[in-house]
Amino acid sequence: MLSGLDIATADDGHLFDRKAERKVETRNIGGLSEYIQKYQRTGPVGQREHATFLNMWLDKFIFCGRSAGPTSVCLSVAERLADGGRFPLGRYLLGSAYHLLHQVTEKHLLGEPIGNLGGPWWFINMWLNVHIHKRLWFDFFAQQFPKDIAEDYELADDESATRSPINYGEAAIALPGTGCNENQIDRFFQTLYDGLSKDQRAWMPYEDPKTRFPLTFHPFDDVLNKDNDLMMAIITPRAIPVNTFGNRKNTNPTYEFYNPSTLAHQLAFGQLPIRLCYADVVKPRETITSGLEWIKIAQLQPNADTTGIDLSAWVPALFITQLYKNWWEERKEHLFSTSAHTYRGMINSDYKVPDNIVSLFTDTLVPLLPLILLTTYLFSFYFNRSTTWRRQPAEVEG
Repeated sequence: MLSGLDIATADDGHLFDRKAERKVETRNIGGLSEYIQKYQRTGPVGQREHATFLNMWLDKFIFCGRSAGPTSVCLSVAERLADGGRFPLGRYLLGSAYHLLHQVTEKHLLGEPIGNLGGPWWFINMWLNVHIHKRLWFDFFAQQFPKDIAEDYELADDESATRSPINYGEAAIALPGTGCNENQIDRFFQTLYDGLSKDQRAWMPYEDPKTRFPLTFHPFDDVLNKDNDLMMAIITPRAIPVNTFGNRKNTNPTYEFYNPSTLAHQLAFGQLPIRLCYADVVKPRETITSGLEWIKIAQLQPNADTTGIDLSAWVPALFITQLYKNWWEERKEHLFSTSAHTYRGMINSDYKVPDNIVSLFTDTLVPLLPLILLTTYLFSFYFNRSTTWRRQPAEVEG
């Protein structure tokens, strides 16, 4: 819904072993402007020009590599796309986002500076915009996106240079940013710690009567619902690739795990405790040395069965079980160790912690505050008040 990138096509693993057929000059060419000037042509776009553009687009605007100048890291993938080949690029983007968050968390735990990790922060920001747009009072459908206007076209006096977004990705990326002071940040932390209020909870496009964007999956209309394969790809646990193309001297090809129960709320399913489907199947983030090895990882069966799910009988069912609520309370206590008031006092020097609050927070945990805040964002947005696919049991709170 956000990027529109392919996630349903089977991953054949060829990107691990694929080398670029052509070479592009990147080291002595200067910056990106010089790269564009060197490979830009007039007339119809040829395959080489298309591939060199996609190489820059993937590296700088999708995966956001660490280098400030042009590279050939994504050239082999760009050539495959320019040739009309298909592969699940959306899974590669998600794997890159997951791995970026893992790297940041690891840096904080070790007390090391984050530095320049690269990675698709833009994608994480878009997702946060969608998830908390009600909390920030953003109206998706009131946003404006730049029109595609020809250089020689002059706008009339009553003609706008912008248009309404045509999908969720455009709407999310067009949302304005907000500046925050310490008081706003500590109050926002309290919101995340305790969960979004009922009128600000994760928004469900399936139930929103104002939705004017196309849906990935339509639960009530067989004519509109044409992509069961896509929905099955979304709800199936799997390993997703990381660092699988480009120069491997400085990066090791590996994988992250996609556990769809952590995002059931985005699909309007009922919520049970989060289940890590590969915990007893394979070690996380092992180095992959070949395409064949990756195919074996990708084809591993998770400790979960999705073969019996009948999407034809699927309807949105927003509920959470008491079992989930108990799980989240225990998880939150493990994550934060103390009350939200203690953290608010550390964030905002003007906030007075109530006298009746017993704090277990010590100076040795001060360096971990950024990690705590990051973890709060991730776990609160993913888990709290969220909504795996089950029929509603008796023990339910709406």
